[in-house]
Amino acid sequence: MRLLRRRQLIEPPRPDDPDALLVAWAKENAQAFVALYDRYFPAVYGYCLSALGELEAAEDAASQTFLKALTALPGYREAGRFRPWLFVIAHNAVQDAFRARRPQESLAEAADLLDPDISPEDQALATVDREWLDAAIDRLSSDDRRVLELRRAGLSGREIAWVLGISHEAAKKRQLRAMEQIRVAISAEREVLRGA
Repeated sequence: MRLLRRRQLIEPPRPDDPDALLVAWAKENAQAFVALYDRYFPAVYGYCLSALGELEAAEDAASQTFLKALTALPGYREAGRFRPWLFVIAHNAVQDAFRARRPQESLAEAADLLDPDISPEDQALATVDREWLDAAIDRLSSDDRRVLELRRAGLSGREIAWVLGISHEAAKKRQLRAMEQIRVAISAEREVLRGA
């Protein structure tokens, strides 16, 4: 049994898993970590921005995520889970940011971050849709809100379950429940507008 474990630890990473190759390379040369940073920074930053709602706080949390990941990389054991492992670190960095400040800002403030290339009409419609969505997300429980924030960051259902430490089925149920609550809330708001 020990021989098998030792053999598994020294087996080279699978060539069909680019993360495993990049991790192995980064463990040998810290400069190679840049490839992992480049690959995952947009998703990690997007998750942090969605959760924190503030550019500077999101930048800080994303930077802390990669700093902690680089520091912890020598102890990381490759199991095909680098991305969820990284998002666990990001989730903890976001939680640290929340603990460091009072939650005065909300996801609704992210609606002010508009793309300058879209037309004013599209911009106005996008703002209303985003405000409705963000307001509906704000009304969710913190557990349901976290599931949607991780989904918006691009994580799969299994990765979300792993990050939150729950079963895949529980993650799916939370996501479905949250999306149904949002659908009902947005439909109700549209009905109110039609009646006005």
